[in-house]
Amino acid sequence: MNKLFFPEQRDMMNLIKITFCEGIFPWQERNRRETIPKGADIFMKKYISSTLSKWIFAALLSAITIVMSPLFSLPVGVSRVYPLQHMVNIFLAVLCGTRYGVSAAFVTSSIRNMIGAGTILAYPGSMIGAWLSGYLYHKTGKLWAAVIGELIGTSLIGGLVAYPVALFLLGSDKGAFFFVIAFSLSCATGCVIAYAILQGLKWFSYQK
Repeated sequence: MNKLFFPEQRDMMNLIKITFCEGIFPWQERNRRETIPKGADIFMKKYISSTLSKWIFAALLSAITIVMSPLFSLPVGVSRVYPLQHMVNIFLAVLCGTRYGVSAAFVTSSIRNMIGAGTILAYPGSMIGAWLSGYLYHKTGKLWAAVIGELIGTSLIGGLVAYPVALFLLGSDKGAFFFVIAFSLSCATGCVIAYAILQGLKWFSYQK
């Protein structure tokens, strides 16, 4: 199979295999060092543990989120709900860490506002959930904690923060409950997708 790929592509295939198929996620019972083949440990230190590689990965997901935004974001009142953002928040919380997720959410929200694919409500609607998702995952190492953090941070806290922002800056007459419901529907969809994908990768790693 490796003959079908150029060297750079083989490196990426190996990276994906080591990341998702060799059990480096904290949700697995065995110690990380025990689950990674000795030869792969050097590869891990060079790529996965590299701060630069995490920033590049976060930037890549942010770029994908921005490109897809005009196609999948839906207007709801003065806001635009975007489930893909919440999926990416959980991915970055689990794979990279809190600061990467929050930074990517900030950049994505800023550029979405610049190109007219989002509103100022994208900031509380993405960054708070990204922070809480990363924080809870860091504390517990559990995927469900990242999902709960994203859901509460975006739907409840983000929705309540969005209310005064919409009232004073956008002139909205919608109540706080409206934003909680709108953010909940968008966030829940993204959370389900992220959970299904990451659980699928977990299941796949156990089959190896």
